Amino acid sequence: MRRGVLFTARAIEENIAEVGMQVRKAFITLTYRPGVAWAPEHVTQTLACYAEWARRRGFRLLYVWVMELTQAGVPHYHIVLWLPVGYTPPLPDKQGWWKHGMSQAKWVRSPIGYMVKYLSKGLSGQSYPKGARIWGSGGLTASQRLRRCWYYAPDWLKRFAPPGRVCAIRRCDGGWWNMTTGWWYRSPWWVTGFDRCGPVLQWVGWQPDDIELRGAVC
Repeated sequence: MRRGVLFTARAIEENIAEVGMQVRKAFITLTYRPGVAWAPEHVTQTLACYAEWARRRGFRLLYVWVMELTQAGVPHYHIVLWLPVGYTPPLPDKQGWWKHGMSQAKWVRSPIGYMVKYLSKGLSGQSYPKGARIWGSGGLTASQRLRRCWYYAPDWLKRFAPPGRVCAIRRCDGGWWNMTTGWWYRSPWWVTGFDRCGPVLQWVGWQPDDIELRGAVC
């Protein structure tokens, strides 16, 4: 999550710098009122309303969000919006876009720093709702999405998939499939156990059938 949020936020800011757009960053917090149960579509619906609000004003909404849990285990959301100068985002609870509790908003100078602040609290001991996404984003260009796809891939796989040739890399049948070249790779690392730091990996290399050509779709 940390890597994905940081990469996405930086990609958004790089794109803004390239086109020379003047923006401000809004930091929005969505909280639940007591007795309201979390549901996965809540944040999605709110962001869809923001995206439509932006579309009607002639610009594409750029955003990153993360989910955090209170000490009581109640989810809430932090969202950063990159907005052209001159536009102020409406409060979603006042607009009826967030019907589940309260919202707050403020302008910030360093959205990446804010995200790191919340991510630095870590996930240790946290029990997120089943099916919950803990972060998301919107507004990246097609090329930026491809770069992010490559960025997520394991380091060993990146040797076989230079970023300029990648359309999509996805998990498939216990391995990784480069949908541009059509090659599928089973990981050369096996999980042999777990310790307090996570899975214990062992390098086992490849057998002839661990790499196969399945056909490109991009």
